Amino acid sequence: MNKRHEARPQLMTFLKVRCAETGQVVGRIVDLTTQGMRLITDEELQIGAEFHLVIPIDNGPGRQEELRIDACCKWTGPDVNPDLICAGLEFQDVRPRQEALLARIIQRHRFENQYS
Repeated sequence: MNKRHEARPQLMTFLKVRCAETGQVVGRIVDLTTQGMRLITDEELQIGAEFHLVIPIDNGPGRQEELRIDACCKWTGPDVNPDLICAGLEFQDVRPRQEALLARIIQRHRFENQYS
């Protein structure tokens, strides 16, 4: 198993991630880096499955933007909530603009622990 190179900051809000083809919610982001993310989901994702995803970016009133990015499911496991499942996804072929948008999402929604 490949280990990620960055710590994944937790987000204050669980942003919805949608399938680009169907528009259905795949899950909600728990933590995120420019290389991947951990989702919580209602349904188990297949390890090795590839996804074309859409992540919303809120730029203020009337200024909604979307990040479209491909990802591969690397692992799944139980969440602390027994009704949910965690999944680790690795982003594929991240372009500079996508990386910049991911960094903006992290900066805007990052949970800052006042005691760390």
